[in-house]
Parts: sequence; structure tokens; C-alpha cells
Amino acid sequence: MKKKLFYLIGLIFISCLYTQGQCVGNCTTVTATLQDSSIQTWSNAIVQTIIVPPFGNPAPLLNNGVPIAVPHSTFNADSSGAFTISLDDNSLLTPSGSQWKFILCPNATVTNCSIITLGISGASVDISTQLNNALIVPVVNTVPTIFRGYNDTEALGGQGAVYWRVSDNTLRGCELVICPGSGWIAIGGGGGGGSMNISPGVAIGMSPNPINETTGVVYHLDAAVTPGSYTCTNLTVDQQGHVTSAASGTCGGTSTINNALQFSPAYYSAVGSSNFISGINPPTSPDGVPYIETWTSSGGLATIPTIVPPGLKHRDVTGTTATDTILSTDCTPKRVAYLTSVSVVVTLPTATTLQVPNCVFIAVNGTSVSGTTVTVTPTTWTINTGSGSFNSTLVLQQGQIAIISVDSSGVNWNADVKEQSVSVSGGVTLTRSSNGITIKPIRAISFTIGDPGGTTFTAGNTVTDYITVPFACTISAYDLILQPSGTITVKFWDIASGTAAPTSANSINTSGVSISTGTSVHSTVVSDFISTSIAAYDRLAMNVTASATASFVNGVLTCKE
Repeated sequence: MKKKLFYLIGLIFISCLYTQGQCVGNCTTVTATLQDSSIQTWSNAIVQTIIVPPFGNPAPLLNNGVPIAVPHSTFNADSSGAFTISLDDNSLLTPSGSQWKFILCPNATVTNCSIITLGISGASVDISTQLNNALIVPVVNTVPTIFRGYNDTEALGGQGAVYWRVSDNTLRGCELVICPGSGWIAIGGGGGGGSMNISPGVAIGMSPNPINETTGVVYHLDAAVTPGSYTCTNLTVDQQGHVTSAASGTCGGTSTINNALQFSPAYYSAVGSSNFISGINPPTSPDGVPYIETWTSSGGLATIPTIVPPGLKHRDVTGTTATDTILSTDCTPKRVAYLTSVSVVVTLPTATTLQVPNCVFIAVNGTSVSGTTVTVTPTTWTINTGSGSFNSTLVLQQGQIAIISVDSSGVNWNADVKEQSVSVSGGVTLTRSSNGITIKPIRAISFTIGDPGGTTFTAGNTVTDYITVPFACTISAYDLILQPSGTITVKFWDIASGTAAPTSANSINTSGVSISTGTSVHSTVVSDFISTSIAAYDRLAMNVTASATASFVNGVLTCKE
């Protein structure tokens, strides 16, 4: 008993291999749609594939060093005549020179099937043309036993012969002496009668007899309703589909919708087999704040909408996290702050990958260790860092903030980089522009004449100190110191770079600046200056125009670049 059981299991296993087995190793996916030269589709045709070894070489065929798994398969094409099978790639089998034999039998009673031998190779191949060129148009020689054929053109028989046409599942009979592909008619269709069409929901009355015995006409019993047209109809229908009552009803009227004090956004939902239109309660305060109705997808479906107030969400990256990837949810937008103790490398997918075409977010380098950076690297796209050129990376220094968005082309990123704060000491000026902050120093132009313990000044052109200023600036203040005591008045001269030194004709003061009491003065009042603009490499001089008992003077012009 056990031996018979094992034998049966073995037969089933072999049958599965030969009818449903697939190639193992170097394989080619083979597809074809069978249609013969009469444009007849070979639906449900029987297909056999048999491996053919190279002529004269009895060695076993190997695929990747292993005997081929399925050398012979039998299967059916589908109702469209199509099939797909995985076969061993002949070009990669050893020994070389093998082919596949295809035996093609139509779903018709024929004496011979079509046979063709082909070499199969590559990842996939469609061999419809080769197989169809080899197909023999079926010729069904009908006999009293009912044979099958696709079409009348394939049937050959004498008067009284029959065959079954599989294209529409009808029995066909020959009405001529000989029917060589024509002269076939349907058998069993009846004759001499008409057709009867009964509309859905209309029952045939059985009492009295529904068939008129004189005319043979089938009639329908009158229903208990008045024939005619109805509007906004109220109907009653019984179990057999009879309309047992009908009357015109009241159609919908008109109504007035008053001004609303509260609006509720509506949404559609399906719960089980019932569908609903529902609403969510909108906020009523504070006044003037625009709220947004949003949906969050989950599992390929939209969840119930929610009302979201305006504002910026946050995502913090902390600790020693050294890598990060921008997410679709960061485009809500979010402020992504890197609060780590190490530098961070950030991967930025394209907006297409993120599925947020107008993605925008804020990246902040809030790292705690001096010199740490946040490097943003887009995938595929580039990023404009503000210089007008697009780069492969954006490096945020410690304390910098970047607003990152999709640029107008829709295929690159823009980054507007800002500093969180700038702290400066005295002696510089800050100038802001659309391109950022410019830091410029405040210069001091110093002149010295005389000796604190020397001879008292005699005013004139000879009491002068000269200097060249190698930078451009604007005079904003002046300082004077005299020694040992007394009063003094000075003027400043300015001439453009060239071959001449400045003279009194080049004075940039009206009356001059002076010390009348004390021994020093600081003043930001520069109204006595005819011009406060100094060009780079101008020649300047300080000249004493009046003095009493002073033998030394130091003058300093405060000049902002």
C-alpha cells in the first residue's frame, strides 16, 4: 500500500514539474500570442516545450553547472491565445548548440499539430511572429462524432455533418452537398417562431390564460393603476414587480437660507456600507486669525480633517546625532534645529521625492561646540546659497539660520542664510543690505605739530603737518589736544592724490576748529567742514591758523569707512 502511495505521489510531482515547472539558473521569460494566417486566435491551445540537445552530443545539458530543471512542459494558452513561460537560456547552456522545440495544438480536432524549433536567449523575448508563421490553419474533418473548430472556414464535411464551433459555443450543421469551409448553419435554433421580450419587473399573468388561443399573442394582465405620466411619483410595487399603485407626489419646494453666524467645513466619509457627509466644529476665536483645514494621509487614505491654527512647528535634533534626513513632515513648515554637540550631515531629498512641490523649512545650526557645522546635501538637485550660483552643498556655520525652499524652476533649492545675532565692539559700523551685513571700521587720522616744551607757535603755513590717507571715509568727529596751555585754531586741507601737496587753497574748513578753554576737545559737530568725504590716497594736512602760548597740538579726525 505504501509503495503505491509513494508511486502516486511521484507521478503527481513529475506532472507538476512538466506542466508548471519553471527554469532555474540562466532563464529567459518567453511570451507569445498565437494567431494563424487566417487571423484566428488559438485560444486555449495546448503548448508543449521540449529541450533539444545539440546534434551528435549526448552529454547532459547544464545550466550554471546543474542539469536543467524542466526539459519538457505542457500547458495551455489563455482565452486570448497568449502564454508566458520561463525557459533555460540556450546561449548559456553547456554544451552549446541546444534549442527548444514548440509543439502547438489548437483547441480543435486536428490530425497534426504545428512544430517549430527555436533558440531562446536573453532576459525576455516575444516569439509570437516565429510561432505564428509556423501555425497550420486547422482543417477539421467532421464525422458523426462531434469535433471542434474555431470557425466555419476550418470545417469540411458533407450534408448532415456537424461540428462544434468553439468561438461562440454553437453546434453547426452542413446544409449543402459538400461544405468546404462554407454552407454551415446553426443547429437547434428553432424556426418559424418570433421572439418575446419581457421588460424587467413585468410579470405575465397566469389567470386567465396569458396566451390568446386565437392569435397566439402573449399579453399582460392590467394592473390596478391609471395609465399616464406622473410627476414626483409615489409608487407601490409588490414582490413580483407589479406596480400596484401610482400617484403624483409633492416635489421639493424652495427655502431661504439665512445669513450664517457659524460655518462648518464639510467632509465626506464612508463607514462600513453607509456613507456620510459630516462637519467639524470650526474655531470661533480669536478674531482675525486665519485657521487652515488640513488632511493628514495615513495608509493611502485621508484622515478626518482638522482645523490647524497658524504657526511654525519644531523638530529638534540633539545629542551626538551626526546625520539627518529632511522628511515630508518637515515641509509643514517646521523649524529643524540641530542642537547637537557634533557636526551634522543632512540629506535633502527632492521635493518630488518628498511629495511636497512647494516644500519650505528652516534649518538652524544651534550646535554647542565651537567650529561645528551643519552641511545640507541635496540629492539630485542643487542649492542656491545666495551668491547666484547653485552648489552641491550648503554649509551652515555655528549660529546661522537658513530658510530653504523650492526655487522658481521647481527643480532646485533656494537658501536664504541669516545670522542669529551679530555682536560688535566700538570702532566699527554695521551696514545691512539685501545680501547681508557689512562690517566696516572707524578710522582715526592723526596729525601732530610742535613740542610740548618747545617754542610757542607762530601761526602760518609753516606750522603744518601732512599725511596721506590710503582709504576712503567720511569725517564724523574731531579731537584736539594742546600743550602747555592757551588757545588754538586749526584748519584741515585736502587735495586728491597726485603730484601736489595740499595748501591753504585746499582748506575743507570755513573758520576752523579750535580750543578756547582747557587743553582738549572732542566734538561730533562737523558743520564747519565744507566737505567731510575723503577719497582713498587723498593728501591731507592740519594747519595752525591762530594760537596763543601753545607750543604743541595733536588733531585727530574720526573717519568712518
